[in-house]
Amino acid sequence: TPPTAPPRARAIPVVLFHGACDGPCPPDRPYATPRAEIEATLAGLTDRGFSTVSIADYVAWFTGGAPDLGPRRPVLVTFDDGKVDGYRAADAVLARFGLRATMFVITHHAETKAPTYMTWPEVEEAAASGRWDLQLHAHRGHVRIPAGPPHGDEQPRGGYYARRWWKDGALESREAWWTRTRADLERGDALLAAHLPSYRSISFAVPFEDWGQIDTNDPVISSVLADLFDRRWEVWFTQPDRDPADTDVHVREGTHRASRYLATPETRAEDVLAWLDRRAR
Repeated sequence: TPPTAPPRARAIPVVLFHGACDGPCPPDRPYATPRAEIEATLAGLTDRGFSTVSIADYVAWFTGGAPDLGPRRPVLVTFDDGKVDGYRAADAVLARFGLRATMFVITHHAETKAPTYMTWPEVEEAAASGRWDLQLHAHRGHVRIPAGPPHGDEQPRGGYYARRWWKDGALESREAWWTRTRADLERGDALLAAHLPSYRSISFAVPFEDWGQIDTNDPVISSVLADLFDRRWEVWFTQPDRDPADTDVHVREGTHRASRYLATPETRAEDVLAWLDRRAR
């Protein structure tokens, strides 16, 4: 394991939300957070002396630059998936307090106008507001695919990028997996660039936090994907822990991987703000 890099000056912790529930989140929404807690977290940032940074400033800091972050303690607020309820829950608070967030978009959902997800007009509206930075989460790749032969009524499944697909009684070839994965990432980036004239592809959020390191059906995938992500993006984000110990370090020598504090249905605003107080400088 490569040695852990020393903490950078003025560490920038990263918080992750997904969708928002109007009340307590039901069991079928394990990644959502009550709207009131998202709103209270964002509203509490200013009172605690935090300022939100753009994804470009975060990347500049992450890669060793020295962006002008101002006098306040910087934090990066992120949302995955492009859920319209998460976007709406946050946007009014961002506007009220002059804050900023980054949304990682599933472009296939925007393209097909999938229910509960941001459409392209909403993605464009978010970008034009100056409150949101938009980056790639996946095109079609935010799904779990068959990853092995069925066993009775059950079939192994895994992440679209992180597994070879079981089709017609066999696993696809490594070449087919590689072509499919690259094509999906390139399609997502191309769509964002087509809809957002100022789009720069500088970061990526890994679907399901799975790049083949969890339970793969091909042992080469995790290292190949990590290498691809390192070469393609300045930073790629995961969501491994509600209190990732390395969030103020964020990088191990030789990788561009960064972890985030994951908000869940049980997360309360005071939990996030207290964590930020411990992590931010």
